[in-house]
Amino acid sequence: MFSYIQLFLKRYRDKLDETAHEFVSFAVDGVKRMQTLIHELLEFSRRGTRRKPFEPVTCESMVQESLLNLNASIGECNALITRDPLPTVMADDSQLVQLFQNLVFNAIKSRSHEAPRVHIGCGKDHIPTRLALT
Repeated sequence: MFSYIQLFLKRYRDKLDETAHEFVSFAVDGVKRMQTLIHELLEFSRRGTRRKPFEPVTCESMVQESLLNLNASIGECNALITRDPLPTVMADDSQLVQLFQNLVFNAIKSRSHEAPRVHIGCGKDHIPTRLALT
């Protein structure tokens, strides 16, 4: 997919306005994130039951990455995503991104007709304790 976007840009770069260039940039970012997700899924499937050793991971950056992956879904339903300051935890970064992504996606998918509001926070023991949909 990425190579098709590159071919498109090579052929039509001079014919695109600023808005079109912005849309192509969004497409490129989306393809890059999709490639990362596919790579991580393949890596996960090869691991089987073996776990990657836990290391310090900032939940802030993992939530940010998961929100970037869900950017289109969040935009489609005008979801408002808020969060408290989040800690650094011992975890597998790719599994933590997948966890946040699944929780947020499920929250916005299970919405009423109103734009969903999702808040991510954690308790005093640094264990994620809530993902609220209002």
